[in-house]
Formats: sequence, C-alpha cells, structure tokens
Amino acid sequence: GEILLNGVDIRRYKYEEYLKFFSTVFQDYQIFAFRLGENVAAESEYQEERVKKALEALPEVAAAVVSHESGTAVVTLSGELSDAALKKAVEDQDYQVTGIQ
Repeated sequence: GEILLNGVDIRRYKYEEYLKFFSTVFQDYQIFAFRLGENVAAESEYQEERVKKALEALPEVAAAVVSHESGTAVVTLSGELSDAALKKAVEDQDYQVTGIQ
C-alpha cells in the first residue's frame, strides 16, 4: 500500500519536507494573556519578525524596526503611503495599532 499526502506518496518527500506538514497539538493546553500569534509561536520575537516582514513588503517602506517590548514600529518610507495601509499591514499580523505619528 501507500500513504498519500496532498496526493503524493510520502516516500517521495524528503524527510525534512515531510516533517514540515506536522505540528504537535497538546490535549492539555493553556492560553496565556498574549496575542494569538504569541500563543501559537510561544515567543514574541517571532511576531516582531512577521510584522517587520509585512511592513517591508510594502513597496513604499524602505526599512522597519519593530519592538514588541516597547510596543513600537519605526518605519522609514521611500514614498507616499497611507496610514490605513500601514495599519492594515500591522493588524494583519495580530497587533493592534493605537496611533500613527
């Protein structure tokens, strides 16, 4: 017989690629008073990197420095960009925007 994953025999995957399809789910879990992404990743640095990448993916953003600890993101623009576009990029990463200066 064969075991298919996404219609492909699992023996055709490289072992490392195959393992990327799986994750541990504990039956006895706890949700902490953090944002969703932090609970899933169990670390704030992961979120910082996601927000930084999301901001720097905008063509008008030259650079972004994100700090979970201080709750800030400093963005260097290379062109015109609306506050709404910045807000959406951040909030799509499970962060809340409280103000833009």
